[in-house]
Amino acid sequence: MFKQAGWNSINIIHPNVVISKDAKLGEGILIECGCLITPNPIIGNNVVVNTGSQVNHDSIIEDHVYIASGVVLLGGVKIGENTLLNDGVIVTLGKIVGKNSLIGAGAVVTKNMEDNVVAYGKPAKVIRFNMG
Repeated sequence: MFKQAGWNSINIIHPNVVISKDAKLGEGILIECGCLITPNPIIGNNVVVNTGSQVNHDSIIEDHVYIASGVVLLGGVKIGENTLLNDGVIVTLGKIVGKNSLIGAGAVVTKNMEDNVVAYGKPAKVIRFNMG
């Protein structure tokens, strides 16, 4: 919509962020203070990575994702579009969180999560399906 109107989205990256030079970044990204973005990530459009979060190697974050404070994405993780990861979530190595999902604060994702789920706990368990 904004591009069609001739507007450009900007990325806002706090100067205290450590970000790999080979990171592939979309548009309209906000990366807050104290974040760590290690080699080879792909971060889509309109993504927020909040204070103190980590996106580790080879992870993919699709469009319109909100990553709250203190989230850790271990290597090779994929986060589907329109997903919310609440404070302190850990997604373990190589796991997938599907589209349109909500992962509750402090959850530890040890198994792949389908699209449209609400999950929380240690380990994270699907509580219900998110129908919009």
